[in-house]
Amino acid sequence: MDNNTRKLLNLTDESLVFEENWLSREARHHRSVNMISGRLVEPNKQCPQCGFTECVENGTYQTISQLPEVERRPTYLKLKRERYLCKNCGSTFSATTSLVDDYCQLSKQLKYQIAFDLKENRARKEIAEFHHVSENTVQRVLMSFTNSCQPNYHSLPTALSVDEFSSTSSCHAGMSFICADAQSKKIIDILPDRRLSVLVVYFMKYSRKARLKVKFLVMDMNASYGQLLKTVFPNAEIVTDRFHIIQHINRSFNLLRIKEMNQLKRHDPIEAKQYRRLKRYWRLLLKDSSDLNYKRFYSLKLI
Repeated sequence: MDNNTRKLLNLTDESLVFEENWLSREARHHRSVNMISGRLVEPNKQCPQCGFTECVENGTYQTISQLPEVERRPTYLKLKRERYLCKNCGSTFSATTSLVDDYCQLSKQLKYQIAFDLKENRARKEIAEFHHVSENTVQRVLMSFTNSCQPNYHSLPTALSVDEFSSTSSCHAGMSFICADAQSKKIIDILPDRRLSVLVVYFMKYSRKARLKVKFLVMDMNASYGQLLKTVFPNAEIVTDRFHIIQHINRSFNLLRIKEMNQLKRHDPIEAKQYRRLKRYWRLLLKDSSDLNYKRFYSLKLI
């Protein structure tokens, strides 16, 4: 394998040794796959236990790792890994590569591709079928990247924004909780439960200094979140999100409009005309006053 092919397949690790006939087509899991065969050696042969450098070869064993597909065909890397015996401490170790994690059959590059697909609005089953892996594998990749993003329990923003959103059925009442920095819009954490008892236990994990730093708690009109001020954020003030204020005004206005419509008599010509106007021009009634155009337009129907 030449150097350009190594770069194309992301097999630039110097520990990998490939012979002339390194590519073959094999049947695996009832489908034809690309099989790249090679050998994995340890250039330094240094014992990880005692640091002794004079280690001898102690046999080989075979591993098969899945790579990103090539030409819409699943691709695997079959390696003969060399084992070594330390003459100083008697321990054994194997040759390692940066392409694949220890005790894992998926390459790091394939995990990154699955993680990028998880960022899109796609089902896990669809992603699993596209990369020729199981749904449990996609779930494990998701959890591995999620666990690496743990919140900092010693820092909280000055303005903390909290809200709830519709989630999966595995969450309590199908709702999840989200908190974010109101200024930078950066998400701090997402919880699978929105109940007050769970939120108090979660925020109490943060240091007292971090909780006292919160000056504003930006939220909707949910009264339960306001009880967090008594036990968790004593220095904070409640700030109602303007989005929810406008949303509440629009809903109340629509209810009033529908109530007035139902009181009109549609068999009366004058009241029927008022009924049609209230029903047809509801978008115009909710439109921002700065966007209104006071010019009158007539719509002509061509028969």
